[in-house]
Amino acid sequence: MSLKSTSKKLSYILRHNPQSIGIVLDEYGWADSEKLCQKLLIDRSYLEEVVESSTKKDDTAYGSRFRFSDDFTKIKANQGHSSELNIKNDMEAINPPFEVFHGTKKDLLDTIMKEGLKPMTRQHVHLSPDTDTALNVAGRRKGDNIILVVKTKAMYADNIKIYKSENGYYLADYIDPKYIKVLED
Repeated sequence: MSLKSTSKKLSYILRHNPQSIGIVLDEYGWADSEKLCQKLLIDRSYLEEVVESSTKKDDTAYGSRFRFSDDFTKIKANQGHSSELNIKNDMEAINPPFEVFHGTKKDLLDTIMKEGLKPMTRQHVHLSPDTDTALNVAGRRKGDNIILVVKTKAMYADNIKIYKSENGYYLADYIDPKYIKVLED
């Protein structure tokens, strides 16, 4: 299996379906590294290479999708877990930058401006630190892209929690439309 295909499989397992290979995640989303390697039929050095390869800025990630525990005995996805996994948030709320970005499709704009940004099947709404990353995220689906500006400082002032994942994405439980504007060209 290539690094990219292994990374995609690892994302699926650690974010959505650990049962697919018979592993269990703890309450914070950590999996036993050795058991994961055994189930995937890979060795530890290859797993480390997969994690390292997912760190580079490319068409699939801003930073690493995964992280190891300090002693490398456990691994987890940084964010993006399906809501049904019920993974507990181990991130601390931060004082965010003035604004961050969300890439989406133009045909969703009316709904977003009425209902806000919701996590849908994920545990959090994912926000990008820059417009290039937001555009990259939007480009994963068919249709015309649009970038939304999320006024996170205003959210913070209203005591709404914003988190920053290990790989640089910002996360929120929900974004009210009053904090959203369309990025003008």
